[in-house]
Amino acid sequence: MPVPLTCLEQQEPAPQGKALDHDVVKKVSIGKADDTPAQLKTSGQLALYNNLKDHVAADAVQEPQAPYGNGTQALELDSTIKARRPDGWRGVVAKEQMVKQAMFEVLKDIKEVNRLFPIVFAQKEY
Repeated sequence: MPVPLTCLEQQEPAPQGKALDHDVVKKVSIGKADDTPAQLKTSGQLALYNNLKDHVAADAVQEPQAPYGNGTQALELDSTIKARRPDGWRGVVAKEQMVKQAMFEVLKDIKEVNRLFPIVFAQKEY
């Protein structure tokens, strides 16, 4: 039995008269919003940026303008992890600590390192 085509595959209007904006669908599938800096190219960089940009620590005073607003902190964290990660670091506690140390040198906050580490762990590019 053939699988029915979706509205996008058929290039037909969406049900109930709601039109799909194909540009919006494309951006969502890529994972980029309109305010995402253009220099963020990989899924790892986007994941770091998206998890840094809106996070507000509950028990910390923060400056009104965060340094990650243009993606520089995400890019710095990305390049530091890639430069310092040892081969086969996943699942090896000592090697995972080396990755966390590299993250700490950029973030300067152990709570942020512990919050972001599972995200880094899940990204295949690292």
